[in-house]
Amino acid sequence: MIKHIAHTNTNYNFHIDGATLGTTIQKNALTLTSRLIIVSVTHELGHATHIHHHHGIDARASYGGDEYCPTRYWIDPDGNDDRLPFCTTHNDWTMAFLAMAWNPVAGLPDGKPYQLCTSVDDCFHQLALKKR
Repeated sequence: MIKHIAHTNTNYNFHIDGATLGTTIQKNALTLTSRLIIVSVTHELGHATHIHHHHGIDARASYGGDEYCPTRYWIDPDGNDDRLPFCTTHNDWTMAFLAMAWNPVAGLPDGKPYQLCTSVDDCFHQLALKKR
């Protein structure tokens, strides 16, 4: 975990302290939960409009693809698998989220907004909205 904190601090200019991370998580559990619910609902609303997960030959393809797409997963349950090129980003974002250094509701860690991808998985053009 210390390796991921150091990497996150370097890549995003955060100041996460591994010694106080547990306390930060405990003190902010309700806020973290609320933010995670909002991001999850955004992701699930995509499914409600017929957007599928990112695809690929790997079963973990939902964690890959355009990092600005809300359909892409960013919390990796197997965050220690650094063999995959996108795991470092996932670990960085998870550390920043847990340390309250990044609010995923406000946008991505680099300050850019979420947007449905238009390449590879093309989530934007999967939208199937109906007029009533």
